[in-house]
Amino acid sequence: MKIEVFTKDKFAKNEEKKLIKKISHFYPNLKSARESKLYILEGHYRREEIFQISGDVLSDFIVEEFSADSPRKLSGYTRVEMLFKEGVTDVLSQSVCQAIELAGFPKPISVKTGQAFYLAGLNARDACKAIKECFANELIHLVKAD
Repeated sequence: MKIEVFTKDKFAKNEEKKLIKKISHFYPNLKSARESKLYILEGHYRREEIFQISGDVLSDFIVEEFSADSPRKLSGYTRVEMLFKEGVTDVLSQSVCQAIELAGFPKPISVKTGQAFYLAGLNARDACKAIKECFANELIHLVKAD
């Protein structure tokens, strides 16, 4: 199950400014940018448990929202995911496994973590290129557009 955690709109302006500043230096056509945290959770969980884990363990209900059914929908944005490649140690995923278990849920079979970027004003090819150039290390990250 893919869980996406993102900052609520009313708190996301600074995040957006930071992303635009970094990316627009190379891609001046960028109009807007948003970011999300991704958790790919594998385990034997009921739908209700996934929503509890998403809301109680993986996100802060005051400033964040989550999507556990499908990717976040932002009209007019190109969505790009950045995940660790197979075989790369994902230290955050180890912490997430422990947090889920400490919260009283069964230990996940596996957890992968990553980020999703939403870029307005760039096509899929340029959006992937922008994320690779500004955030990814191609030795350890896999970057792909939806």
